[in-house]
Amino acid sequence: MMSERGDDLIIPVYLNQRMVFDLIAMLEDGISTVTKVVSSEESKQAEESKYGAEFGLGQALSSLLRIRVGGGHAEAAQGAKGKQQSEEKVHTPSSLLQKLRRILASQKKITYLDETGTQPEAGQIVEFSAPLRRNPLIEVMNAMISMLDIAIAFSDEPRRDKSKKGGLSADKRTKAQMEKFLEMLKAGGTLDLVGESLGSGYRTVITLEEEFLNDPSMSDLAEGTFQVLGKAIRVVPDSDQSISLIRKASLSIMEKGTLTKMFSEMEQGAAGSGINIPSLQWEIEGPVVQVVPIGIFA
Repeated sequence: MMSERGDDLIIPVYLNQRMVFDLIAMLEDGISTVTKVVSSEESKQAEESKYGAEFGLGQALSSLLRIRVGGGHAEAAQGAKGKQQSEEKVHTPSSLLQKLRRILASQKKITYLDETGTQPEAGQIVEFSAPLRRNPLIEVMNAMISMLDIAIAFSDEPRRDKSKKGGLSADKRTKAQMEKFLEMLKAGGTLDLVGESLGSGYRTVITLEEEFLNDPSMSDLAEGTFQVLGKAIRVVPDSDQSISLIRKASLSIMEKGTLTKMFSEMEQGAAGSGINIPSLQWEIEGPVVQVVPIGIFA
């Protein structure tokens, strides 16, 4: 099964090239950037010498008309010639990822999380196939901000002087709060994806670096099932613990009750503008594995 996965043809949507190069260098005691292949083969070549007379036509016309006069003589000579051929093979980033998968699979270094009964541990190289979705909290926040923009644009409420106390409307205050919170969630250049429950019973939180995304908007990750190869950095086996999706934000130091109240107020503010949204989810309960991905591919 492992060798079959390693032989799949892949199309990456996320590829951390730095990790791929580092891991191959560790496993192979260095990495060759260019491989020169030299092959020698024996070939027989028939050469024909032609003697005769042609009209004084140009080469192009004579090759078409082939008008000849007089007699002709042809000699065929066969000789053995040694032919040497040199070529350079260069890997692409995607082919290096495939090479890394093959090496890891052949050395039995991959733990497959979508197999029943698998018990993951932090530090393992893992691979799994699952439907992925973007951080649900960021998704809901983006949707709410867009809807509030529409509500503000079509509001009949007269414009107020922002310099006065209470000058901002309720919609604008809610939008400002959400934008500030969203800015904190996106800080640091990393984003979270959430994978559905796998055959092992675990869900996954995938923390990726934005610079290695094929599409920064992640529109190609919005739908479909993807294969993920990465390293498990945290395992939460029990449902009484969780992985926070706001751990990068300063709000993460707040107590759970305070966070619940704050998010509830945001939901009520959106509902007051006629926007119905799902409950804001800021943590993924166990069993769950946090993974730093090497590659995400179809």
